[in-house]
Amino acid sequence: MPPLDQIRETFISNILDENAYSSVLNDSINAESLTSILSGLNATSLTLHKQLFEDICGNFDEFSASYQQSQELHKDVLGLTERAARSSSGEATCSIDTQTTVADILLEYSTALDQSTLNQQTIDALETLTKLAEEIKRAELELNAKSLLEATKSVLGLKDLLIKLEEDKNSVCRWENVAAVRSIQLKAGQLQEQLQHMLQDCLDTAITYNQHQTTTFSMRVLHTFKPDPSCSKSVTLKEVFESFSKLNLLPLQMGRLKRTIFKYVIQPLLERGSNFRIHLSDVHESCGEGGLLQLIAEKCDEGRDQQADSITKIQQVGEVFRFFFKYIFGNQNKDTHMTHLFGNLLLPETFQLLIRHWITFSIPTFSADLKNFDLVARAAKTLEEDCTHTYTMLVIEPNSEGLLSGYTKNIDVHFAKKLQEKVLLEGRKVMLRKVYESEDTVEHVNHEEQSVVQHYQITQTPQLLAVVLRDTVAEASSLIETHPVSASKLIDVVRDLLYLYRAILPSFHRSQFLSNPANALVFRNDCYWLASQLIDNVAIAKGCERFEDLRPSFHDAADRLRALGSSWHNLVMAQRIQILQSMLDRMNGFVGINEDRANSTLYDEVVERVVEQIQTFGSLVRPVVDKTLFLDLMGRIVDSVLKRLTKDIEDLADIGAEESHMIARTLNSFAQLVGAFDIPGDDASESSVSELVPNWQKFWLVKDILEMGLRDIMAAFHRGDLYTLDKSELIGLICALFKDTEFRDTSIREIRTNTSENRHIGTDKVTEANGTKVSEAFQNTSVFDMRDNEISFDDEGKGWGDADEDLFVNEANHPADKKPQEAPVIPHISALAMDIPTCDDEGGGWGDADEDLFEIEENTKKEHTQTSAKLTKALAPPPLVVEESNEGSGWDEADEDLFGIQS
Repeated sequence: MPPLDQIRETFISNILDENAYSSVLNDSINAESLTSILSGLNATSLTLHKQLFEDICGNFDEFSASYQQSQELHKDVLGLTERAARSSSGEATCSIDTQTTVADILLEYSTALDQSTLNQQTIDALETLTKLAEEIKRAELELNAKSLLEATKSVLGLKDLLIKLEEDKNSVCRWENVAAVRSIQLKAGQLQEQLQHMLQDCLDTAITYNQHQTTTFSMRVLHTFKPDPSCSKSVTLKEVFESFSKLNLLPLQMGRLKRTIFKYVIQPLLERGSNFRIHLSDVHESCGEGGLLQLIAEKCDEGRDQQADSITKIQQVGEVFRFFFKYIFGNQNKDTHMTHLFGNLLLPETFQLLIRHWITFSIPTFSADLKNFDLVARAAKTLEEDCTHTYTMLVIEPNSEGLLSGYTKNIDVHFAKKLQEKVLLEGRKVMLRKVYESEDTVEHVNHEEQSVVQHYQITQTPQLLAVVLRDTVAEASSLIETHPVSASKLIDVVRDLLYLYRAILPSFHRSQFLSNPANALVFRNDCYWLASQLIDNVAIAKGCERFEDLRPSFHDAADRLRALGSSWHNLVMAQRIQILQSMLDRMNGFVGINEDRANSTLYDEVVERVVEQIQTFGSLVRPVVDKTLFLDLMGRIVDSVLKRLTKDIEDLADIGAEESHMIARTLNSFAQLVGAFDIPGDDASESSVSELVPNWQKFWLVKDILEMGLRDIMAAFHRGDLYTLDKSELIGLICALFKDTEFRDTSIREIRTNTSENRHIGTDKVTEANGTKVSEAFQNTSVFDMRDNEISFDDEGKGWGDADEDLFVNEANHPADKKPQEAPVIPHISALAMDIPTCDDEGGGWGDADEDLFEIEENTKKEHTQTSAKLTKALAPPPLVVEESNEGSGWDEADEDLFGIQS
């Protein structure tokens, strides 16, 4: 029964249980209700205490008896427990003794068992070492006996045993820690190295080479031989290769063998230009038996047939490989892994040499010889079949072709390439010739539905090129049915030749063209003549219609050729204009002509040199160009000079009486220019020149005004003789020539307000020589339209209308007081950009390197008694320096293989 204190604590804790009375405590009750509850609780508690005390008192006797009885029972249980403990202690002591005896016996047994296992492991290790020692001894004996296959087997078996010992995780011991095993491993490595050296020595003994300068190459192969003279047993070359194969050294040794065979047999035999005779013989010697291959050099015959030589080389290669198969492999193709390895190492490079040095040269350059190439193709196919089926040295996959047969089968492609290279080489040689002699030719040109006959000179270059083009197109047409690839390639060559012509000629011959205007104009003629030939002859030749885009490409090429020729025509004109303009620059616009007598002499000399320069230029180009082009070219050049001089006079702010007479006298020398327009059989007249030179009449009118009085000028104005001058130009001249007087002002006002009738009837631009109009083909590109030195006036300044009445209202804006504008020396000619390659820093263009191209010598103090030849030489433009690495061929060594031509 638990103590009373414990009962009390339990009772109180249950009463104050927060969970049991949480609902009551959470209710909102007043103090009176709480007091009544607590009073009831106390009363109940006292009643329970009382009842509990009464129950204890009533059952005390029974409880006391039970308690005494339980104490006695507890004492008896303790006694029995002590007895049981004493009995159990005795039995445990006896059991411990027994267990000790058994443990001792088991320990002795385990020790004996471990010793027995250790002894067995020692025995096994000794047996393994004994076996390894026996293998080493056996390998040594077989090596000493030169038994190659048996020695190889023993060495490899020893190596396998050592590998197994290393990989065995359950071995009797750790073999890497055993000194004997390490010694055996070292010995095994030495034996394998000894075997390799022995096999190499055997291979060197079996296959030997000999060379006597470059006349004889020999190779001896012993298929059966004695490794050592003292050895009684012979071995075969096949056994050597089998041993190498088992040692995984066969690819290495085959590669070594391949290099020596190439050095002493294949390369000498297939060298380009070589001529060897093959001699095969058997060898029976004391050291062994086999065969001897000899390459004996013979004299090369001049003019040999390339195809016959190729067939001979193919057959000789077949003999060489037949020799290899017979004596190296013993005429047996069972061991295909050896023959395949040998063939894969040797045949591809051999076939490539055969193709590159012989078969390529047997490809014909004429379509008629293509049928003879079939013999070469059959010989190549026979060689491949022997190497594939008989010698088993070549493996060709199904539905595929070998290297030789594949090459010979594509003869169409190779023939096209070779023919393409041949044509390009011929064309290149023609273009690089430094031959500038020209010959007369006649061409009928249809212009505005009229046939115009032109006479000019051309070189042989376009004529030869036209022949090459016609022949190439004709051959392409004949091949289109049987060899379409070759035909297509030849048509491409035709286009390439035209591109090559436009690229090479202007660049390679540039210095000659720039230094000699006649040669430049002849090149212009060459371009136009070749363009006409393309359209009139080549494009309509038989067979051209079989190529769809050929004729349009000819028309495009002809347009490009004409554009190239026109650009050089414009270049010559611009070059000459620049020279003349640079001469006129020395006159300084007639400023100071009366200040010093030396100035007057200088102006006379410059004018004479300009006139002579024009006459010299005309004499150079007159024989090489058509007369229509010549007259047009001379007219443009002369017009540039007269226009410049006219402008210089108009820009003068004040012209004195003496100055005007000196200027007029100086300009009289230009009357000699009429003779520059003479053509054979037809001398020029002033009227015909005025038709060719737009500023001719204006120039002479300005010259006359310099010597006329104001009344004479006004009289000519009233007659309409001054129609070539604008009002502004006429008023400017009057203001510069005459003082400011009332009559001058009256005259200026009259000029402003009145108009004058042009009493001169204009005529067509007709040359009196032949009565035909100047071809507009030469008028479409005017140099003067491209110059930037034109004076800008009102758009209506050409007439005499009211728009010009206030032109000089303000005297401060009088044109005579304005500073003359300097004309640029070099005209801007956009046509020069067409197809003319530029050469930076080599004097080939119009850049900084060419600023002094047409510089005129400053020494003007020389006497005018110099001869005409010396003066012409002084006026000639300095040649442009173009560096050429090779004057002979035009192209240096780096260009020799441009087209891949085989020598």
